Amino acid sequence: ANNVFQGDNLAAISAADESFVINPESLLTAMKVFIDNSVAGYNTATEDLYYRIYYADGTFSNRVEVNTLTPEAGGQVSFLVEKEGASLIDAVQLTMGRGDIKIPVIQFIQESESLASDVRLAFNATLTDKDGDSATSTFDANLFANEPANAAFDFRLAGTIGEQDAFNIDLSVDENLYQVTGFDTGPGVQDKLVLNGDPNAVVQSINNTGADGIVTVAEAGGQTTTITLVGAHIQNTDIFFGSA
Repeated sequence: ANNVFQGDNLAAISAADESFVINPESLLTAMKVFIDNSVAGYNTATEDLYYRIYYADGTFSNRVEVNTLTPEAGGQVSFLVEKEGASLIDAVQLTMGRGDIKIPVIQFIQESESLASDVRLAFNATLTDKDGDSATSTFDANLFANEPANAAFDFRLAGTIGEQDAFNIDLSVDENLYQVTGFDTGPGVQDKLVLNGDPNAVVQSINNTGADGIVTVAEAGGQTTTITLVGAHIQNTDIFFGSA
């Protein structure tokens, strides 16, 4: 009554205790519930507030008593309802077992994963010996993010034209489709392909019949990894095995 969420004076939940379901339009990873400081706020020692989570897969949690509160602005407090496991939150039921509170705000929380952007760094290094002789060389450090699930390739690696690059292929992961651009061939600029993560893998085939070179690697666990080199052909001598 009067926007007050009320329970009776008994510790156990009964028919007299008020209850309502929060049913957002979208699935959530968490929910933050605020409790006002009116009607004396919420005292965990003398009052009992419970929640139950209903998940998107049809399962639901046990009833959980709210005993952990976070101070908020204006004298309010809050508590967090978080999912457990992979399934998202479809709805949350609140039950006031004992006492009186007011809930002014309920905050819906959705977490999303975004793919990182590629990072490409160019360096210029100079070494000088004791006699003052120096040598300068440029080199790149490129970090490439994985592609979206519906992309044609799991990873896209881009080299620097005119410089010697080493393209690292990770055979230890499930993703097995690589695209390499900027693969240089020829004296002084020859790039290399480095296979990491599976010392027992075997280069099954190299197909240079088309414009793109295609390398197929048979991994020890049975998976096949395919590397497409855009506009470039590759030889066995350009492929190396790196760290396990």
